[in-house]
Amino acid sequence: EVTNVFRMPEVSLLKVETPGDFWIRFRVDEGGIATLQKLSELEQRLNDLALTVPGRLQSPKIGQNVLVKSREDRQWYRGCIRYLLQSSESVLARVFYVDYGETVTVNPQCLRPAP
Repeated sequence: EVTNVFRMPEVSLLKVETPGDFWIRFRVDEGGIATLQKLSELEQRLNDLALTVPGRLQSPKIGQNVLVKSREDRQWYRGCIRYLLQSSESVLARVFYVDYGETVTVNPQCLRPAP
């Protein structure tokens, strides 16, 4: 009798850009619970850290790693500035959520420098 010693974790596919660029999230099961707890702990640490970083990001730069505040849940997440959109009145940043594979447009007031 052969015993399966390696079990593939179940995942949810969040987004696919190319065959090599995709984002997944572990489903909640025995192995997934620990992973989700670690992600939750990371997100809590990011939120605690964002409260200690003074003020907004003064000079956003393309490629800069940042903490970005979500409009939906008002929590802070890891991001990377992809583009800067400048008009005569303001500057907006297109920020890629590195843990979720999504890109959002935000005001620089929603950005903090990442450690």
